[in-house]
Amino acid sequence: MKYKELFVIIGFFYMCVGCSKEEVLRLSKDEIKVHTASKLTEDTKRLIVQFKEFVPDWKKKALRLKYQVTAFDVCANCPDGVLELWLFGEGVDIEDKKASIKAGSGGPEGEIVAVNTDFKFETKTVSPVSLPLVQQADFRTKVVEQNKGVSIAVLDTGIYADHPAFTEAFLYNTSHLGLQDIAGWDFVNNDENCFDDHEYRHGTMVTYLLYTHLKERIPFQILPVKICDAKGTASYFNLLCGLYYALPKVQLVNISMGWYDSSKKLDMSIFENLLSAYKEEVTVICSAGNQSKNADQVGHYPSGFQSSNVISVAAANTESADSASFTNFGSSSVDFFAKGERIGYYNSEGAVLEISGTSFAAPLVTAVAARELHARKLKITPHELIKRLCNIGDSVVFSVPVKYNKLLH
Repeated sequence: MKYKELFVIIGFFYMCVGCSKEEVLRLSKDEIKVHTASKLTEDTKRLIVQFKEFVPDWKKKALRLKYQVTAFDVCANCPDGVLELWLFGEGVDIEDKKASIKAGSGGPEGEIVAVNTDFKFETKTVSPVSLPLVQQADFRTKVVEQNKGVSIAVLDTGIYADHPAFTEAFLYNTSHLGLQDIAGWDFVNNDENCFDDHEYRHGTMVTYLLYTHLKERIPFQILPVKICDAKGTASYFNLLCGLYYALPKVQLVNISMGWYDSSKKLDMSIFENLLSAYKEEVTVICSAGNQSKNADQVGHYPSGFQSSNVISVAAANTESADSASFTNFGSSSVDFFAKGERIGYYNSEGAVLEISGTSFAAPLVTAVAARELHARKLKITPHELIKRLCNIGDSVVFSVPVKYNKLLH
């Protein structure tokens, strides 16, 4: 299968930690946002395979030999080895190799459930001001003693745990699971410290919005899952590993990033399989994208997956009186609106920055979903949760449509 041009966008926006009050106040006169768009890069030497559960190691090794795998990787800290990344040598036609694997080991009698091509989604970030370098945060002091209430995974660039807004412990405690991690996992560096080294600290901002909208309202904890590097580059394999790692632990997953597949030919069946396995337990809330596109026609993912446990969030404007000019939309592929323009972020001195993007509309909906789950003692399914969000949302008629035409606060 040869792919046409594929595009990706991740809404990475400026967040200031350590700027002077004068700098922040000067910048806050204008909306600070970063436009990002770049080509999706397909890796022609790497395939991701999803095994059935409980396939023994000797069978996996035999399959690697059969298909002439030169090297392989597994999802770190995921104990049962369902996902593997297979690397092949020079001169291999990756599409032929994928077809061969599907024919030889797929189907109901085979050990391999699905095989996808790996790819990277990269961003080019532009901002008027760079962030200062910071020391690595001691995140251990922010880990809760015991998980209570709603658990939320944030798949992103990590978390800067020393942000002054995080005054109380809020990180998910994984010590009871007997794995290598303490509070989340960094799939970029394969360690337990999900430090947000992204130049604009996108994951920290998403987490900040969740924290400030839930603190003092409900018991909760956030599981950081770092899948993007310091430049905002993520691989599909790391995204899959992060999702596979998070799904058994939480009730909600926030993914404020994505990519475009305008040809709709990219095989993402492994992602869909993982969603389906938890369709009655976990709701995945995604940003709809920021290119003013009709996502019914130009596929944006993962927000565009038509699974019953995926919610796609578009951005409303500053007054929440209409859709934001930049937001993607769609009558079938986007679900709700939430404010996504000129959202206030307060630094340690009380100065405010204004940030915009569907990246920041999504965690607002995640926070509403968390409150609804807590009110019902975590005993409603994703389908029931979406019905509840429809009931409490404000009916709107904006310039562009979404599926339910409801605004959530």
